[in-house]
Amino acid sequence: IIEEDSSQLPVSRENMMVHFIDVGQGDAILIQLPNQESMLIDAGDNNKGQVVIDYLKEQGVRRIDYLVATHPHADHIGGMDDVIDEFDIGDIYMPKVAHTTKTYMDLLEAIDRKNLKIKAAQAGMTITIDDVRAEILAPDSEMNSDNLNDYSIVLKLTYGETAFLLQGDAEKRTEENILASGIDVKVDVIKLGHHGSTTSNIPSYIEAADPDY
Repeated sequence: IIEEDSSQLPVSRENMMVHFIDVGQGDAILIQLPNQESMLIDAGDNNKGQVVIDYLKEQGVRRIDYLVATHPHADHIGGMDDVIDEFDIGDIYMPKVAHTTKTYMDLLEAIDRKNLKIKAAQAGMTITIDDVRAEILAPDSEMNSDNLNDYSIVLKLTYGETAFLLQGDAEKRTEENILASGIDVKVDVIKLGHHGSTTSNIPSYIEAADPDY
């Protein structure tokens, strides 16, 4: 019998906590859900895996119930193989698009080592986690592009009256598709697409989102 150190157990909470982890040029977002489950969206570049692992452990995370790789660029999935090796993993969501880089292959090999399965994310899917609703707004199932950013998973996360819009590297084309669909993108917080690049965040989209932060 291994006695657990109670000081390291996850803290009981009623709120949803969203952490934007500092991984330099890249994305890594931890969502601690009210039911004590955890979601990780992206994991920074290849040299940031341990940074993400250390941060998760500091927050008391022992298992990642929902792992989301927004798209195959290294600054989003580079550290994810390390994370998969370190933690128990539940569901994995990735867009249905492949890449030829070693970074992408490292991720697939890590998934294979644990006999995990990938769920192909596309617009219209919803992950319901008790009182939290995670709506996948993109990529569109009909997407055909040479630009991997166009396949980025866009996630709208709603808990009570608070909503987050997490954009990955989604660019103008994706934003226009989401607006044309008529989906409600009004949120309190937006994580800007493509790190705030001019390829993304068109005025009409930001106006529709109307975020406070």
